[in-house]
Amino acid sequence: MASSSSGSPTPAPEAVQVLVSNPVLVLDCCSAVSRGGRRTYNEVQRWFLRVGLVYPEDLFIYVPSKCKYHLKSRLKEEPLTFGALCVLKHPLPRLSEAWHSKTPSPVEAVKFLLDEQNLGFRMALSESIVVMASHCYLVGPSGELFVEYLVRNCALTDQYRSNLGMSKEVSASGNAYVPFQYKRLEGVVVSRFLVYDGTHAATVTFTNKCTYTVWPATLTGDKKPQLSTTGFELRTGANRAVDLPAPWSGRFWGRTGCSDNNGRFTCTTADCGSGQVECNGNGGAPPATLVEITTAENNGQDYYDVSLVDGFNVPMSVSTQGGTGECKTSSCPADVNANCPAELQMKGADGNVIACKSACEQFKEDKYCCPPPNDKPEKCPPTDYSMIFEKLCPQAYSYAFDDKNSTFTCSNRPSYEITFCP
Repeated sequence: MASSSSGSPTPAPEAVQVLVSNPVLVLDCCSAVSRGGRRTYNEVQRWFLRVGLVYPEDLFIYVPSKCKYHLKSRLKEEPLTFGALCVLKHPLPRLSEAWHSKTPSPVEAVKFLLDEQNLGFRMALSESIVVMASHCYLVGPSGELFVEYLVRNCALTDQYRSNLGMSKEVSASGNAYVPFQYKRLEGVVVSRFLVYDGTHAATVTFTNKCTYTVWPATLTGDKKPQLSTTGFELRTGANRAVDLPAPWSGRFWGRTGCSDNNGRFTCTTADCGSGQVECNGNGGAPPATLVEITTAENNGQDYYDVSLVDGFNVPMSVSTQGGTGECKTSSCPADVNANCPAELQMKGADGNVIACKSACEQFKEDKYCCPPPNDKPEKCPPTDYSMIFEKLCPQAYSYAFDDKNSTFTCSNRPSYEITFCP
């Protein structure tokens, strides 16, 4: 046994035994005085974090070296696990700074890691914790909930696997998203990979320049699998990146005034009705400002826009990074709420305007909603209400067929930045 800087006993790296089973690694933690065997989930998690902080290099060189021989003949089955272990040694010294004042609980430690701005470090470490800890017996519901928390918030993508030293040996087949699922089987949690069938196309970085917290949400169209996250919290000044496959089509929006009352998460604007921070495939209730992106395969032409067709709740913009072509910024920076007609206003409990409805949402009339057979440009012209949106945000969609002024394109796999309150 070794001691951490705080004097707590810490097992030496040699106490780690790594076994390979199908389909992922199993971690047994043993001390010199015990006869081994699986520990409880919390014991494994606490041990793992403490050893990682005391021996950030030794432990994570030791573990992959023990795995390498066993994995050599089965790298095609195990590249993601091995890759995560290789990346793991880099972010741990950052976490050690949080231990100077107090030793966080395992849950606090992982939440800290999930708040890291470096997406690759944060996700690789969290994935590895799931791989290792999910194969230990769980005691009580807290362990299961903790694994579920990690599963819902983590994904390891091709972009970061490609940077691994052994990327040539362990590279996957080009699939983009590899989140974990788990199931109970005779007291053991068994992990398996779910692979999103698509190639890595772009990174979307969300930035919050508002003076209030925004809860971004994502929705994939065409009944395709959802992204690695469908909702998260973004505080003032924070940013977070999400990867997109190609081809892909979907929308993004920001929820405001959110809270978790009696275990159910709700928002005063653009709520998706899931009862959770994650929207889980639900769309946002209008009024809501939208950013819509369609990525193309084979370095083709992407389409993107800001839309007020469903109303307005928060200023938004979408800009590109890299790519070729026009690649202009689409933006609605104006405070539409301050200029919203009285009959379209949505007010909060304090009487302030918190969103501006579309005329279709408010009046439910054909001349505003353009249902079939009137869903054609020549039969669905702009209205007095849509022109208010057009005047305030000329780059955004103000009505359903505002394509000429509001559709933007960029080719050759650009990345995107979505900004709230640009």
